[in-house]
Order: sequence, then C-alpha cells, then structure tokens
Amino acid sequence: MPPRLPPLSLRLLFAFLAAVVALIAQDPTFYLTPGVMRVGDKLACRCGGCRNTVGNCPMLRCSSADPMRRRIFQMKSRGMSDADIISTIVRQEGIVALSSPPAGSLGGLIT
Repeated sequence: MPPRLPPLSLRLLFAFLAAVVALIAQDPTFYLTPGVMRVGDKLACRCGGCRNTVGNCPMLRCSSADPMRRRIFQMKSRGMSDADIISTIVRQEGIVALSSPPAGSLGGLIT
C-alpha cells in the first residue's frame, strides 16, 4: 500500500498549486501565443500612449493591447481563423481597429 501524505502536506500542496494557478492567470504573457501575435500585428493599439500594433505594444498591462490580446486568444481557442477574427473586430470597432488602412481605401490620406 502506498504511503499516505499527512493532512498538513496535502494542504500545503493544494495551497502551492492554487498560488501557481493564480500567478499564471494574472500573467499577461500567457496570451502571447504566435497566433495572437500574428493577428495582433494587423490591429492597432488604441491606448493613446503608443503608435504600435496590438502584437508589438511594449507597454506592461496596456489598457488597450492586453484586453485585445485576450479577445484574440479566446477567439483562437474557439477555432476562428485569423481573417475571421480580424473581420469580427473590425465589424465591432470599425476600420480604426486596423493597424494600416486596407489597400485602395482613402484611409491613408487621413492622418
């Protein structure tokens, strides 16, 4: 029969695992998968503090890029393609969500 862990050891193990899960859940880099970065490079960071894309915004805990990365991650987790994710975000937020205007548009003339 395998040896049993004392109840205190089980409680400490559970507390340790709960702390690790809490740290991972708060880590903004958890969502930085290659797919999220690829889609994020096509979307503008709209925090007002930078002129980067969602994929390359260097600000820690950015008020615009972090929530958008989470949204992209969730959509990727549901199996949506890059194009579907971008279309959904543009439909919800408008053309300003894109990091560069689509080819053939007048968006490049307006700054």
